Amino acid sequence: MNDLNKFLKETDKLIRKNKELQKLRNGKEYIESIKTGNIDALVINDEDSLKVYTEKTADKTYRILIEKMNEAAVTLNEDGTILYCNVSFANMVKLPLQKVLGTMFKDFVDHAIKERFEDFLKQSMGKTMKEEGYIYSNDGIAIPVLMSVNNFSADNTFILSIILTDLTIHNKNQEELKDRAQELEEKNRDLSTANEEILALNKNLEKRVYERTLQLENLNHELKDLNLSKDKFLSVISHDLRNPLTALLIASDALSQDTHNPVFDGMQPFIKIINNTSHNILNQLNELVDWAQKQREKTSLKPEKIQLIFNIDVSLELLKPNARQKNIVLKNEVGYDIYVKVDILMLRSILQNLVTNSIKYTPDGGSITVTARSINNMIEISVTDTGTGMNEVTRKKLFTNSHVASVSGTNNEKGTGLGLILVKDFVTQHGGTIRVESKIGKGTSIIFTVPG
Repeated sequence: MNDLNKFLKETDKLIRKNKELQKLRNGKEYIESIKTGNIDALVINDEDSLKVYTEKTADKTYRILIEKMNEAAVTLNEDGTILYCNVSFANMVKLPLQKVLGTMFKDFVDHAIKERFEDFLKQSMGKTMKEEGYIYSNDGIAIPVLMSVNNFSADNTFILSIILTDLTIHNKNQEELKDRAQELEEKNRDLSTANEEILALNKNLEKRVYERTLQLENLNHELKDLNLSKDKFLSVISHDLRNPLTALLIASDALSQDTHNPVFDGMQPFIKIINNTSHNILNQLNELVDWAQKQREKTSLKPEKIQLIFNIDVSLELLKPNARQKNIVLKNEVGYDIYVKVDILMLRSILQNLVTNSIKYTPDGGSITVTARSINNMIEISVTDTGTGMNEVTRKKLFTNSHVASVSGTNNEKGTGLGLILVKDFVTQHGGTIRVESKIGKGTSIIFTVPG
């Protein structure tokens, strides 16, 4: 019996030594694995012994990925002790990495997550959880996070893997988006109000345009009626007045040439007055009709290159009879080298109107001179007389409609003033300008330009 007890004691002793040796062997294996870099390990001081948690099949690439990722990564055991965390989690809680390992994860989370986390620890294996909450850093700052938790078994050990995403920037962006949405909503309301105002303005504008259109249509009808009346009036002037006036001219011409009949000796001065006056009236009548016709049709320009001196001769030749009645000398002092690009009929109308006007206001024995010179690409033509001249007020109104009632000439000649308006219109159509230089008692120069 004593031998049996002794054997049992020896056997029990050997079993205990064997267990100790086994622990030492395991510890040696763990230390060797850690030294060679094949695994990571965490030693936890348990009530009875040291617990070593290892990853025997750790992959280096995976480890680098976890270490370098922006999200915080944490691994826990079944009681919530942090077995592993990456640098991102240590930075999040503002503690050195070595001070985080071995601490309780619940010490870093807010109350709401803590309750959900404790419930999760009681669940069966293979469950997952996603929860938004706050992680508190070492200095007490609350950091909003999205926590994703997975549980699994490794080497018959319950392990929790947690990924924490910092929502600070996300929440800030969400707030900015919310504020932006509110701003857009306010702007949309403002735009809607502005659109309503624009619609109201458009309706008012459409109404005014419609009313204005009606007014313009009525004015157009009135203008058409006035044009018809004007055409009828011109027809009366050109036909009904010209015929009797022409008869008067023929009769006065015949009487003025019958100088051998002594019966008309005392009447010759009066016959000449009648004849001259009839000619002036016919000229003015033709001028009025011509001007009105030009205003209605706006004669198109037909320019051609011509030698200026010869065309001036033609115009002056037509006006010599009028000039001789007042012993006025007409002079053409234009050079042979001056050429102009003009509508010939318009140019002659310009010259004849200007020279006729000068004859009217030049006293007996005076002179009228036409000169020309080249200035850049234009030819400047001057019609200068030794007449009565004019004051500043008359000069400024000379080419306007307000000057249609002209001043009587030196022999009491009458005129409408419309010839000068026609002159300005023709010069403008050529792209030229016209001006007047005059002094009372010193004569007048009318200067205009045409293309060279």
